[in-house]
Amino acid sequence: MAANANIYGYGRAHAFEQYSDRLEGNRDGIALVIFTEQPNDAAKNALEKSFAAIGFDAGACTYAHIDDLMPDEIFALVEGIDPLVLVACDAKAARLYGQAVRQEFPPMRRMRLFGREARAFTQLNAMLEQEADRQAVWHLLKTMA
Repeated sequence: MAANANIYGYGRAHAFEQYSDRLEGNRDGIALVIFTEQPNDAAKNALEKSFAAIGFDAGACTYAHIDDLMPDEIFALVEGIDPLVLVACDAKAARLYGQAVRQEFPPMRRMRLFGREARAFTQLNAMLEQEADRQAVWHLLKTMA
């Protein structure tokens, strides 16, 4: 997205410039996936396929490593990217974001934070290894449709 394409493009471009070493995936993704433990290929694949299945475009995800950021930096990164939806891959990422916005972001619950759909998982990588947990992940993600 060009920084001057629309009024929201500047903030996103600035966030990508400032946090480029922490961001990967689709630069124009509508879903921001935050994590403290790198999501493995299975987790990324599950997120991308789940978002495609509920009607988001392929490659919907931008990924952000937030482990050692200060709360104001986490807030600036997320608000600069300004995603339609927010996903925390692990409980620590959810806790850090919750501290940044001074609001609880509990795992495994449907919620909205700052006007966007938000979902958090306890540990997405591990959850995808068990069938019952995989089903819980899918059930929670499909509520974002």
